[in-house]
Amino acid sequence: MGSEDEERPAQPVHSVTLSDFNIGKWEVTNAQYGEFLNANGNKEGAGGSWIYLAHSKIEKRGNRFSSKPGYENHPVVSVSWEGATEFAKWKGARLPTEAEWEYAAKGGTLTHGYIYSGGNQIDEVAWYRDNEEGKTHPVGQKKPNELGLYDMSGHVWEWCSDWYDEAYYVSGPSQNPQGPDFGTAKVLRGGELEFDESYCRVDTRYNISPHARNTRIGFRLAKDAH
Repeated sequence: MGSEDEERPAQPVHSVTLSDFNIGKWEVTNAQYGEFLNANGNKEGAGGSWIYLAHSKIEKRGNRFSSKPGYENHPVVSVSWEGATEFAKWKGARLPTEAEWEYAAKGGTLTHGYIYSGGNQIDEVAWYRDNEEGKTHPVGQKKPNELGLYDMSGHVWEWCSDWYDEAYYVSGPSQNPQGPDFGTAKVLRGGELEFDESYCRVDTRYNISPHARNTRIGFRLAKDAH
């Protein structure tokens, strides 16, 4: 895990051991999050509503939430970390840890050591600044990685469960690291549409307030394997 590049907040390279887990093949979609909102409402969390509808592709008509036409299978965006966590709980799942996310993005035990998740040619595996056309796209349109997972490079940033600490790789445990006990920002991984290819690398770390509801942040689910 990590990078030897001194310009990146992902040092040092270190070994991590993880328990078995499952992770979503795709990012959670607008249609899926609409179902959650219909069951639970768009409740107010510590930093505001779970999703900022005005900047999302989900709309409310009467008492019903639904995806805007044509965006059903696009990744849901403008969801806070709390809004993502609550959806995961509703599904009997959780957000992946940063270590789990990187393991999955790299292809697990099947890894070929690619720069991006699924290959070294970014246009084959990711939506990013040079090919994004100013919008999100249906999930699963690019080439999957070695584990059959889609869009782990580019498209939208993905929330992880961990608090962010740039120095955590130095002090964190080697067995199932969960991130620091507290912090002010949560980990984002994977890169996004408006950033260049350097942010889409599998070792790229980013962070933002858990209250952020950004049009370029989504998430996928994880779950302990039983």
